Amino acid sequence: MLSPSLYRWAREGGEFVAEVLRRFRRDHCTLMAAALAYYTLLTLLPLLLLSVAGFGYFLGSSEQALERTVAYLNSVVPVPTDEIVRTLVRVYANRQLTGTLGLLSLLWICSQIFITLQKALDLAWGKETHRPLPLLYGMAFLTILLLGLFVFLSLALTSFLTSLQHFNLSLFGLRAENFSWAWQLAGYGVAAFLSVMLFFLVYRLLPSAPVHTLSALYGSLFAGLAWEAAKHGFGWFVVNFGQFDRVYGPLAGLIILILWSFYSSLILLLGAEIAAVHGQRQPQREQEADSPSLGK
Repeated sequence: MLSPSLYRWAREGGEFVAEVLRRFRRDHCTLMAAALAYYTLLTLLPLLLLSVAGFGYFLGSSEQALERTVAYLNSVVPVPTDEIVRTLVRVYANRQLTGTLGLLSLLWICSQIFITLQKALDLAWGKETHRPLPLLYGMAFLTILLLGLFVFLSLALTSFLTSLQHFNLSLFGLRAENFSWAWQLAGYGVAAFLSVMLFFLVYRLLPSAPVHTLSALYGSLFAGLAWEAAKHGFGWFVVNFGQFDRVYGPLAGLIILILWSFYSSLILLLGAEIAAVHGQRQPQREQEADSPSLGK
């Protein structure tokens, strides 16, 4: 027989999950995820071009910047990206097109994806506000900057771990390169930590409603870990069971990328619903804790 505390914990957990799923359906999260996936495809190439330009400024080499950007793209997209890379190289070779039309399209597309994401998050928190246009674009630029910083930090940490692995270090007579499993595990940990932090900033900063830090952390823990697990699981499924090329032919790569963007958006919105439900249940829990019991 369950103890009263364990029974209460299980009951509250079941109610929490049921409320999250109910709100997920109520807020039409699958439809919002499809819209986010659409704008993700539109903004992918401009963001990659901006990434190459930014890395090229810091690294002093366009070739190294392109290699770093492609490496990061392959680490976050568990599907073949050969066609995307070829398009990126071809467009980036035309510097005038990249500098003019690329930047203008990036500014417009980022505003659209930000508006869509803001509406989706506002639905989760049950609040709709109309931000002034300057603030809207300012938040869009802030989102781009944070995303660029996270990409740079991810590449820096990955390079640091790789250099440590091949560095001539020894501990108790054992060389660092002999612990390949430990370095692989550390790589997974760094990727999961960065994903959680990125989702945390999204849930903390983008919604119009005030979001409690603990609630944003709950949602980001789920979203970050679920996204990392889905990244490896989706890639394994495509390689072993996916037969998209037989159905879609040369469009198979595009269809797989659309599906991955859609699944990623679903995870993002489900994490937002978790954070929103947790934030709304916190005042009730605090009120129950502060209120005197009936036996007193």
